Amino acid sequence: MNRPTAPASIPEKTAQLPERFFGGVIWSWLGVAVSILSGLLLSPYIIRKIGDEAYGVWSLAFALVDYYWLMDLGFRSATFKYTAHYRAIDRPDKVNEVLNTGLLYSCFVAAVTLAASIYASRYADLFFRISPPFRPVFALLILMVGMSWSAGSMFTLITACVESFQRFDMTSSIWIATITVRTVGCFIVLATGHDLIWMGSVVLASQFLGYALNFWTLRRIAPEIRFSPRLARLATFRQMFRYGIHTFVATIANQSLEQTAPIMIGHFLPTAFVGYYALPRKLLHYSVDLVARTGIVTTAHSAEMAAHDDYDAIGRLSVYVNRYSLALFAPVAIGLAVYGHALLRVWVRPQFADYAAPLLPVLAIGMALGVAAQFNSGSVLYGLGKHQGWAYPLLGEAIVRGIAMWLLIPRYGIMGAAVINTATALANRGLLVAWVLCRNLKINFWKYLFDVYGGPVGVGILTLAASSALKAHWLPGRDWQQVIAGLCLTALIYYAAAYYVCLSRKHRAIPLQFVRKKFYLKAA
Repeated sequence: MNRPTAPASIPEKTAQLPERFFGGVIWSWLGVAVSILSGLLLSPYIIRKIGDEAYGVWSLAFALVDYYWLMDLGFRSATFKYTAHYRAIDRPDKVNEVLNTGLLYSCFVAAVTLAASIYASRYADLFFRISPPFRPVFALLILMVGMSWSAGSMFTLITACVESFQRFDMTSSIWIATITVRTVGCFIVLATGHDLIWMGSVVLASQFLGYALNFWTLRRIAPEIRFSPRLARLATFRQMFRYGIHTFVATIANQSLEQTAPIMIGHFLPTAFVGYYALPRKLLHYSVDLVARTGIVTTAHSAEMAAHDDYDAIGRLSVYVNRYSLALFAPVAIGLAVYGHALLRVWVRPQFADYAAPLLPVLAIGMALGVAAQFNSGSVLYGLGKHQGWAYPLLGEAIVRGIAMWLLIPRYGIMGAAVINTATALANRGLLVAWVLCRNLKINFWKYLFDVYGGPVGVGILTLAASSALKAHWLPGRDWQQVIAGLCLTALIYYAAAYYVCLSRKHRAIPLQFVRKKFYLKAA
């Protein structure tokens, strides 16, 4: 594709980039915050109400059905990339072509997904060690969640289009509404003595609510959008396929990286161990979702800057967003590593904590240094359309991890899975993706690593020592008050130091400027 010449207004847009980027991130984080709160309230309640094995069945059903996203073939990311690109150069006709071409393909995906759900609901329990009372429930859950994913294969392109218009305020508001409906509904279902099937129905209803709201939003913000199969183009399909096939490879890898461990554990160990592994990962993922949502904003801005050949700005964006993402996530990783057992003991119950808590320090290292610190490097590569150099190493990591888990889980259990998870994440998603990005942007690899990791890791080492001393001498975490105080003090120590060590001086004023603008306050 020929890159367009930058119009005269680009300097103004570039100057506004930090504030626009920050605004998009803040809206995305609001959704993540609600998701975290929902998970913190709902997960232990589910475990107490239905038991360890039922929670494992619930987690396993979602892990298995999540593989349906493989049939997307990368068309969601292609829709996001090209609608952002054509919007940046003011080509609404091409935006219509991209969206309708993607939707036509997604209708086929929806039919295949529904058929796969019906098949999997009949035979999936033969592979897993599920006790007889839960087998009919497991089958019906797969069918119900599969129905939602089938519809989602189409509506996710609508959401991608809204996000490419950088209306993260709207998509985040819808996400918050969906999470709220799901959480309240699940609480009501469990409180009234109903089972997993009713919970699945609540999830199904909440997701369809989100699909409908995103469609309404797109019609509102982009009335020029037209829906018709006549607007689909074979040339556009080929363009999206060429971009999306590499995303497809990355999607295969990501799904395997996320779901291989629960599926392997469910195959080799009693189903309860799926829950023992899933909850520590979920705790860390709640916070790393802040980084993942930032990645959506990063991809949109990278695609826009690439459309105008502003590669120097992309390089600066890569350093800052990865450094800030690591600094954001680091105190969560440190706090859970130090207070994880105490938290699970008072939050869930002591027996659950004995199995699950030892995984937290191991998983936290990989999540912080391998995922949070470099997630946005992959997002930038997607925005540049250079993600093929990242997709295949990611697939290699998934294959290595799958083989290693098959060999080691029977011997070392869920701790073996956690160690493999962290080791592969550090090597591939911590280092290799950074090298791929630096090669494409033509920047120094070692300087890039230092700029991203130096400040956050230095502050993290000091905070880890301080948090460990707090737990050993003053706040051992015997009750909720001590656990919350220990976690809050850990975060306070880290963020106070990181504000001066990690945050660029010119960026320190952006949050205040954003608040002033949103609430119509004038600077003194």
